[in-house]
Amino acid sequence: MVTMALSRDEMVTRTLASDPAAGGQFIVGVKTTGIYCRPTCRPPRKPRPENCAFFASPDEARAAGFRACKLCTPDGATRGADRVAYLDTIEEAPGPLAFAVDDAGALLWLKFLDGRYERTLERELEREGFRVARDLGRTARARGELLEYCAGARRTFDTPLVLAGSAWQKGVWRALTRIPFGETRTYGEVAAMVGRPEAARAVGRANATNRLPLVIPCHRVIGADGALTGFGGGMHLKVRLLAHEGVQVDATTRRTGQRV
Repeated sequence: MVTMALSRDEMVTRTLASDPAAGGQFIVGVKTTGIYCRPTCRPPRKPRPENCAFFASPDEARAAGFRACKLCTPDGATRGADRVAYLDTIEEAPGPLAFAVDDAGALLWLKFLDGRYERTLERELEREGFRVARDLGRTARARGELLEYCAGARRTFDTPLVLAGSAWQKGVWRALTRIPFGETRTYGEVAAMVGRPEAARAVGRANATNRLPLVIPCHRVIGADGALTGFGGGMHLKVRLLAHEGVQVDATTRRTGQRV
């Protein structure tokens, strides 16, 4: 255990509260699980105070025999470091939506403001150890491209993307960006695009974990019979995005038709 600027009681309090302000100040190890986390981590169950050990860095936690948490990915955390996500919103259709970028302006996450989600975008970011801030300069490029898409003036995106997932998920997401504006592909066709024609179900699971809908256009993926199947945040969002791109959807059967 290392002597730190904060007292043990202060670190325990901030850890149990998942205090966003504690990000980068210390690392907490949980003796009962052998895992070390960011103090901002939000596991299903918080540790008892007596089971917490505190470290100045992930290196110190590993040296003490702890392994990294897969939920908050603390290996990028160092003393005094601070991961910041810059939040912005757009009201124009097919929004309204909220999005976040990193320090370099790369897109981290996007959610629709009228979507049905378990957590808001801000809460999701805090859960992953980000401090949420606002900076119109940092969000300007992504905001401009999203507004161009909303106005019908943009069909693909050039803003860098942060893809947080497995190699398989990233391969599927990159394939989705190759589906042209106003067109659809079945899950089986996307599976074939990534060289796994038998993996349609796995494509569906990768779609469900896409943090950048609209930009990574999972709304363009449909069932083999033309059914819309599902969409994170609600089917109304998928219908709206497809309609924006000129894809006709039967309101009764929720199946796609010809481009209008």
